[in-house]
Amino acid sequence: MSEIGDLINAPFTGRTSVLETHYARIRRRQMDDFRAYSLLRLVSGYLPSRGSVLDVGCGTGGLLIFLARKGFDVRGIDRSPEMISNARASLTEAGLCADLVGLDDLKDIKGRFTAVTALDVIEHVEDDCGMLRAMADRVEEGGRLIVTVPAIPWFFSRKDIAMGHRRRYSPKALYSAVAQTGLKTVKLRYWNCCGVIPTLIATKIFRRAVNEQFRYDPSPKARFLNRVLRAWLTGVENRVDMPIGLTLLIVAERSKT
Repeated sequence: MSEIGDLINAPFTGRTSVLETHYARIRRRQMDDFRAYSLLRLVSGYLPSRGSVLDVGCGTGGLLIFLARKGFDVRGIDRSPEMISNARASLTEAGLCADLVGLDDLKDIKGRFTAVTALDVIEHVEDDCGMLRAMADRVEEGGRLIVTVPAIPWFFSRKDIAMGHRRRYSPKALYSAVAQTGLKTVKLRYWNCCGVIPTLIATKIFRRAVNEQFRYDPSPKARFLNRVLRAWLTGVENRVDMPIGLTLLIVAERSKT
């Protein structure tokens, strides 16, 4: 059976090795990578000026490092031992405590946080609504839940399967899922519009994944392309709501009583 076939039929136990490999390759460059860095900037813009943040599915710890440097009290959890190992290495290299992350289950997290984030996480789990409710329970009064997911269900492809995605979302589907948490949605928007046309051509015409090798390539040409895309995302798309994009971001608040 092919690798893709194995992934389709295997029970979901966390992120797949394909995704872990991607993050392991990008870990040391996550503050320079066009998508990773721009997304961190985008998300931080929807956070309060200070407070505590729980990052669910923290991956290699990029958001934790970014926010810790801004003075936030951060904590990260992930279900993948490989991700936690990479996150701890990233934190240590950044001069932060490796114990800010742990291989913890969301249901075992105590207390509430100013914000709970989950960047490209809920598409990996079967019960996404249940996970959203569990995360919402950890949001304090006046606090926020910030979630990003892959958008445009029509784009679901072999790459999604290889990355461990169970679904891509429409705005209506994501809004409806978050509405079940009891939190009030204050922002729902697309992001990464610049990737739509390349993905359309690659997945629907050539039936293959978009070539993203430049994200790992240290050559001058690859670095230049990465800088151009980062400038576009941070300078334009982070500031202007686009009519479509490869990612959906939703921000929901718990009302103060």
